[in-house]
Amino acid sequence: MSLDTQNINTTSFNIPPDREALSLMTKLKLDRFKLRKKKFDEEYIEIMKQNNDSTISVYDKVYMLKKSIERLFDETSKERYLKNFDAILTIAKVNTSTSNNVLENFRQQFIKVIVDGKKRSEYNYLFGLIMSQWLSEQKNEYTPLEMKSTSKSLLTNEQLEKIIFNQSQLDLDVWRNFLQHKLFSIFDKDSKLKDAFDEFKKSIEQYGKSLLKEKVSSNDIRQAIESLISNDSLDEYRKRLLTKMRLDENTVNEFESSLNLLISDLADWNWPIKGVRGIFRRNLVGKYRCFYEEDFLTAIFLEHIGLKWSYYFKYELKILFQVLNKKFRDNCSSKSIQYKRCRMQEDEY
Repeated sequence: MSLDTQNINTTSFNIPPDREALSLMTKLKLDRFKLRKKKFDEEYIEIMKQNNDSTISVYDKVYMLKKSIERLFDETSKERYLKNFDAILTIAKVNTSTSNNVLENFRQQFIKVIVDGKKRSEYNYLFGLIMSQWLSEQKNEYTPLEMKSTSKSLLTNEQLEKIIFNQSQLDLDVWRNFLQHKLFSIFDKDSKLKDAFDEFKKSIEQYGKSLLKEKVSSNDIRQAIESLISNDSLDEYRKRLLTKMRLDENTVNEFESSLNLLISDLADWNWPIKGVRGIFRRNLVGKYRCFYEEDFLTAIFLEHIGLKWSYYFKYELKILFQVLNKKFRDNCSSKSIQYKRCRMQEDEY
């Protein structure tokens, strides 16, 4: 009996207090995330029903969406999303020639805000669930921290990935089958074409290695920021911040240095707890330090790598296309329609 009691006490003693506290805080936060997710789910169903109802006017739809945003978001978010809304709505009601366009723009904008908020609530809940599952496995402070995959955690991870990553619009299996059995199969039948394709693969492999050694320039940073601003991956608030950063020479130089540091030690890169130090600025009471958000540098880094690969792939594919096109062109009479078609394709490409 005494042995059993001793074992129980030892087990209780071995639970690290910090992990126990973290586990409790995670569960409390998870309950809040769960309630917020439920609130978004219920509101979203009603919003979509109203949005698809043709009997409701655009004005009423926009007004109901505004009320939904007021119910779903905190004060800071409401200030950002609904700033000047009432004044613009009043002007739109008076000027009927532009009111429909203004209202439709608001409707689309508010729908996007709510959809993004719903995704964020799902992400927060699932991430909290993963943390809770992980902490529940850490029972002993002398046991190394590790993530054990269970059917429950795998399902949670799968749901989380669906939120984080956009579903591909391309059927990868069909595309892979086309490349292997229709396009690239012709290389095996012709030694010259096979050499060209081998050279293509070799060049791609070499470029991947050289890219890790290539220094990032301030022009690369500006191109990456410009690309981020022009696409739909960021919200308007972050786009405005990036626009200001792009115009600041010191900020661009800081990003350039940080990216070169990241790439030079990519395998062991670990983001500092406080962030990467930015520019020193003078405040009324002296100097204070500015730290860049990890999200911005990561976004610029990924955009930079994506642009580099995009340019290079286009360059190499153009060379490969010219080799293929020349093969077909050489088999045609110079006066034939097929020959002219090959020429036109090459010029257009």
